[in-house]
Amino acid sequence: NQGYPIEIEVLFFRITGDKEYLNDAGKTAALAMDYWTKDRLWQDAPAFNAIFFRNLLALDQVAPNPFYRQALDSYLEEVWTRGRDPKTGLFDQGSIGHYGQAGNYLDQAALVQLYALSQWPTQALDLVH
Repeated sequence: NQGYPIEIEVLFFRITGDKEYLNDAGKTAALAMDYWTKDRLWQDAPAFNAIFFRNLLALDQVAPNPFYRQALDSYLEEVWTRGRDPKTGLFDQGSIGHYGQAGNYLDQAALVQLYALSQWPTQALDLVH
């Protein structure tokens, strides 16, 4: 999962203060965003997307880039409009990636986490890790 290398680089930066770790995290994030924002996020399991975005937001805290939150907001908008069943409120519609059966607890929990993170203040994200 591309989220973990980003997290590791951010943690190394926090420990050492060496900006080279931030550069590496930024490169990984840019490559991952280029790959995953071509409708591939929609097809991936929400649990993996939660890890990815949580770590992008950790990077955003130490190396701000508005694109990370914009990508998260776009993904969540798509999930809400195409992935949510208005009758049940479950995220089990469309071609959203599933970790197991559609509507499973892991997918639901991951998406709830992402909606919460989308509202979490950037300056407080270190409390998430």
